[in-house]
Amino acid sequence: MRKSLTAALVAALLAVVAVPSAASAAPATPDFGPSIDGYAAYDGQRTCDASEKPGVAGFRDILNAAYGWHNSGIGRACNDGGQSEHKEGRALDYSLDYYNTGQRAVANDILNWLLTTDRYGNTNANARRLGLMYIIWNRQIWYASNPYAGWQTYACSGDPSDCHMNHIHFSFSWAGALKQTSWWSGSAQVFEAASNAAWRPLPVSGSAGPVSGSAVASFSAGGVKYVYTVRGGQVFEAASNNGWKNLWTGIGGVDGGAIAAMSHEGVKYIYTIAGGVVYEANSANGWRNLPTGISGVSNTALSVLSLGGVKYIYTIVNGIVHEAHSANAWRNLPTNIPASAVAVTALNGVKLIYTVNGGQVFEAASNAGWQNLWTGISGVSGSTLSAMTLGGVKYIYSVAGGVIHEAHSANAWRNLPTGIGGSRVNVLVLNGVKILYTL
Repeated sequence: MRKSLTAALVAALLAVVAVPSAASAAPATPDFGPSIDGYAAYDGQRTCDASEKPGVAGFRDILNAAYGWHNSGIGRACNDGGQSEHKEGRALDYSLDYYNTGQRAVANDILNWLLTTDRYGNTNANARRLGLMYIIWNRQIWYASNPYAGWQTYACSGDPSDCHMNHIHFSFSWAGALKQTSWWSGSAQVFEAASNAAWRPLPVSGSAGPVSGSAVASFSAGGVKYVYTVRGGQVFEAASNNGWKNLWTGIGGVDGGAIAAMSHEGVKYIYTIAGGVVYEANSANGWRNLPTGISGVSNTALSVLSLGGVKYIYTIVNGIVHEAHSANAWRNLPTNIPASAVAVTALNGVKLIYTVNGGQVFEAASNAGWQNLWTGISGVSGSTLSAMTLGGVKYIYSVAGGVIHEAHSANAWRNLPTGIGGSRVNVLVLNGVKILYTL
C-alpha cells in the first residue's frame, strides 16, 4: 500500500538499505547490451483483479532461484485495506526479516542487484528492465518515477509489517507485470500498427536488425515515416524510406524515459531530457544537442508541437504541466494542470493538451484559459499518452492494462482497445491513415 512520504532523503538510513559492494548471490543477469527501458511512472491501483501477473510471479521465481524459497504474497482481496497494487496482482511482498543478520544481507543483495548501474552506464538497470515502479523496505521507499531522490522515508505506525521490516514490497508497472519489459523480451522492440490494417501490430525491423529502445517518438514528413528511439542514452533514427535502418544520430547521454520529435519548417527536431534539463537537436545543425534552459522536469513526460512558425514544448515539473516556446526564449511557464503524462495537438489553430491524472484523461485548450476538463476516459496508465487530429476529429491514445486504447471526440471519448499490447504509444498520420508506434 502506498503511504504518505516526507520529501527529505534520510542519509543515515541509506547505508542500511543499499550496500556499495557487489551482490554476493545476485540472480544471473544476461548481458542485454546498452538498450534499456525508461523508468516506470507511478500508476497506482484502480481496478481489482488479484490474479498474479506473469512478470510478478516470474520475478518471485528469480529471487527464489537465487536465494532459496522465501514466503511471498502477490494477490490481495478487493475489500482488504486501501489502495494497493496487490489487488491487481502486480505487487510482491517478499519475506525477509531486517532483524535477522543473514536475511538482512539477502535484502541488501537484492536491492543492490536491482539498483546498481550496469556496465553501459544505465542507472538502476535491473529495476528498469523488470518494470519496478517502487520498492519499500525498512521504513524507506524508492520511486522509479523520481529516481534522483534516492531512498526516501516511509511513514508507518511502527509495526514491523506496516514499516516493511519483515518483508520487501515490490510494485510493478503494467508493462513489468505483464512481462512486456526488456528483462523478458531481451529488448523493447518497436511495433507499428495502422488503422487501415485493423491495427495489426508488426515489428519494425530493418537491415540493421530490430528497431528498439526505451522510448519512442514519431512523425511523418514528405511522405516518409520517421521513428526515434533511445538506447543506452543514445538517440537513434529510423525511416521508412531507408528500410528502417536504425542509425545513431550522435546524440548521447540522455535519459531513456522520454523523447519527442517533430518536423518544423522542413527541419527535423528531436527533444530529449538529460539530468532534468530539456535539450533540442535538429537535422540542420548535425544533431548537435543544445540545452533549452528548461530544467527540473520529469524524465518521463515530454511533448512538442509546431504551430504558426513557433515550436512548443510541454513538460511536467513537480506534477504540473509547463509550456515553453521558441518565441518566448523557452521560458517555462506553469499551466496549473496536474498530470503524470502529457500529449499535445492542435485543431483550427487551438493548442490542445491531454493529460493523465489519477488514471483519468483530461483535456485543456489554449483558447479556454487551459480549463482542464475530464474526457470521461479512466483506468489508464499514468506513464504514456499520445494525441492527434484528423478530419476535424481529436484522437487520444492511452494504455490500460497493458493494451493501447483509442478514443476520439466524435464517439464521445469512448475508450476502445486496439488489441495492441505495449507500454508506450506514439501516433502519426500519413495519407489519412493513423499509424501507431509502441514498445
